[in-house]
Amino acid sequence: MQKKLVKILVVFTGTVILLTIISRIGASFAVPTVSVSKPKRMKIVHRMESEGEVAAGFRRPVFLDEGLFVERIMALEGEKVSEGQKLLKLDKEKTQKQLKELEYEYDQLVLQIKTAKSEAQAERNRHGTTVKNSRKQLNLALDSTDREVKQAKDDMKQARKEYDKALKSSKEKKEPSLPNIKEEDDVKDESEKNPDAGSDTGDGDKENPVNGNGDKENPDIGEDSIDSGENDLKELEREKKEAERSYYDTLAKREEQVLSAQSALEDASVPLAVNTSAEQLDIQKSMAGDKIEQIKEYIKNGYCVHSPVGGIVDEVLLSVGELSPATASFIIADVREDFKIVVYEDVEKGKYISRGTEVNIKGRLENSEFNEYQGKVHSVSKIEKEGEECLEITVYLPPDIFSLSSYVSLSFEDYSENYDCCIPVSAFNQDDKGDFVYVTDTKQTVLGDELSARKVYVEILDRNNEYAAVAPGPVTDDMDVIITSGREIEEGNRVRKE
Repeated sequence: MQKKLVKILVVFTGTVILLTIISRIGASFAVPTVSVSKPKRMKIVHRMESEGEVAAGFRRPVFLDEGLFVERIMALEGEKVSEGQKLLKLDKEKTQKQLKELEYEYDQLVLQIKTAKSEAQAERNRHGTTVKNSRKQLNLALDSTDREVKQAKDDMKQARKEYDKALKSSKEKKEPSLPNIKEEDDVKDESEKNPDAGSDTGDGDKENPVNGNGDKENPDIGEDSIDSGENDLKELEREKKEAERSYYDTLAKREEQVLSAQSALEDASVPLAVNTSAEQLDIQKSMAGDKIEQIKEYIKNGYCVHSPVGGIVDEVLLSVGELSPATASFIIADVREDFKIVVYEDVEKGKYISRGTEVNIKGRLENSEFNEYQGKVHSVSKIEKEGEECLEITVYLPPDIFSLSSYVSLSFEDYSENYDCCIPVSAFNQDDKGDFVYVTDTKQTVLGDELSARKVYVEILDRNNEYAAVAPGPVTDDMDVIITSGREIEEGNRVRKE
């Protein structure tokens, strides 16, 4: 019986162990398998790929005089030319005809310049005479009106003086005269000494009495004299007022005449408008002279136009049988200067590219050989192209690396500062609270150590297609960050490392 119990116990224990092993194996298949990585201290590298065309860094335009008839073009686009090499040939007969027309135009301009200068001088003389006469008129107005004002003022003073004198005399006549006491005493003494004389005097006075002024009394004569004096006084008052009015009228007239003369002088003294007719004609004459000399130079060189510099013909802007335009006829890429590549990229895509960013340029030469050049960005500018904002990125390179107009690929690389905590971008997730990663936590159980996922929110400082730099703190360099998982996981889920 005891053996039987032992046997049952052994079988039971084995079954439990077997079931446990089966359970663990099943659980291990149910737990997501993850790969982990520890944060790194590193720089974030920003890369951008693009393509562009090699163009001339400095293009020299070649100008011909406008209206020259082209007989033959002797240099084509992409052709290498040396300084002094023939670019085109002009039509002989039409060039000679144009030269004669220009010489005739030049002579006409010489005559027009003489006429314009003569007219300008005559206009200056007329202006000077007008100013002189206006100043003279002003001086005459001042002199004549000063005399008139002085005469009117003298007349007014004289009228006032006569009126004041008459007024004073009139007042004296109206006042009664006091008796002369001394004369009465003398008469009395004489009467006392000579009674007969006094008696005669008394009789005479009785017959012809005298007034207080010593005149014989005659009432009619006194009244007429008073009336006559008042009339004279009124007449003098009228003359005084008339003289005063004449004086003030003369002052007003003087001010009006002087202001009119001053206004005329100011109008005449306005500077003449600058007459540039002669100067403009002289410019035209100079241009015609330059054209004549240039055409004579073409004729001297066999009616041919030569390249002013050595380089590559970048553009030919005229055709055989046409007249030369006022704009450039040829564009020569100066091979002594650096070539350039200009590419246009999206603002967001190229936000890490700046002046000095390293760029690797790859392309093929004319003989199909592969070539590579390491350079740097010369400039980055925000511009508007086709209605959208973009970045214009310019790179310069020596002219002997790639041929002009060839297409090359460009790889831009820009390195950030060193970041202490950089994590592969595959580790990042996002929810309503922001960006986060999962890290592993270890806990001990009766069945051994178990790993679980824990969510940690982070702040992304910089990133590229491979790594992202996060602010230090939440994630430390000793943590295992889950970068991939066989299945979708959530916080608290058991996980197992690969």
